Amino acid sequence: MLALAGLAFLDSLNVLNVGVVSAVSFDSRLSRRSPIPGALSYIAGVFAVTTTFGLCMVLGLSFLTHLVDFRVTPAIRFRGELVLGLALICLAYFPLTAQSSAPG
Repeated sequence: MLALAGLAFLDSLNVLNVGVVSAVSFDSRLSRRSPIPGALSYIAGVFAVTTTFGLCMVLGLSFLTHLVDFRVTPAIRFRGELVLGLALICLAYFPLTAQSSAPG
């Protein structure tokens, strides 16, 4: 357990996490608002993605398909990946907040 805790600590110090936290802090200082909502949403997103990825790795895709009695063929997998990729590209295209034309 001590080795796993150490590896988890080292993983939490990766450059991407440090960069995102710096960007959230810098943006909140520029717009004079609290960094807590942005930081909490980032932490929740990392937790959700890590948990989902971990469950998929431990349980495997075959467990999930067996659970719902569904057979994944290469064609279904390709179409699913294509749809998921297009959905993520479309989601990244639209901003989460509306742009304002107010000065300052």
